Amino acid sequence: MENYSFINKAEIKMKDGSVLPAGKKFSIRWEETVKGNRPRVKACGTDHEYKISNETVIRMLGKKKPSLSSLSRWERDGNCKSLLGEIVEPDGIDSYGSPSWLIHMNLI
Repeated sequence: MENYSFINKAEIKMKDGSVLPAGKKFSIRWEETVKGNRPRVKACGTDHEYKISNETVIRMLGKKKPSLSSLSRWERDGNCKSLLGEIVEPDGIDSYGSPSWLIHMNLI
């Protein structure tokens, strides 16, 4: 799967004390693991890569969780948005590997 590039919307403090600054370009990719797809983020122009949670991805992208009515509609209609906004099956992942909101929120 290819990397997704974006400008970080929020400063993120990592457990190791480093900071992912707002306004900097990052690339993200999801890796398949035994526990499902897990995101990794890397600042463009650097070699350092961080393991992060999907919740951190949501904060970095400046996204809000969908409403209950959207979640219900997606489940009923048989299509859903991924964390990056692509249309996927409710139990699917997008072309970058990011999961549907229903998977992320453990609703299916």
